[in-house]
Amino acid sequence: MDAPVTQEDHRPGGRKQRLLSALPLLGLLGLALAAPALARADAAASAPGTTGDVVLLKPAANVVYLNGGAGHTEAEAMRRDAAHWPLRLTFIGAPGPVAGVHLAVADARGHTLLRLAHGGPMTFVMLAAGDYRVTASYQGHAQTREVRVGPEGQDLDFRWTP
Repeated sequence: MDAPVTQEDHRPGGRKQRLLSALPLLGLLGLALAAPALARADAAASAPGTTGDVVLLKPAANVVYLNGGAGHTEAEAMRRDAAHWPLRLTFIGAPGPVAGVHLAVADARGHTLLRLAHGGPMTFVMLAAGDYRVTASYQGHAQTREVRVGPEGQDLDFRWTP
């Protein structure tokens, strides 16, 4: 089993924080219960030299998500972990994967559960089974999709081509 790794999270205002990615060690139930504690463990999780292998585990308004996949190693780590995530989003432009995607995930009642200013190239979201609306915008071009997340999870690819 892979050891937990960290990556810098660049927050608004220039604040940086290191977060722990321990999903393979937790399992789905443990993840839901442990996410707030893991987010607080950022100082303990800082391990120099591990930023090229990671994936990010972050709680946002009671929704845990994983965001990354910019390099080959990081993308492979995320793909290995994909089955643990009910909603798996991939962002593609010309000529390949893109980051800096504005992302919003809302539930069936229209309540925004997750909003990111810099998503991608891959974003995985821990959600309960149900219906959701996902809006992704890249370089001013927005796409919205309705999605039903079930027991097997759901993959959505967003593509922006000239």
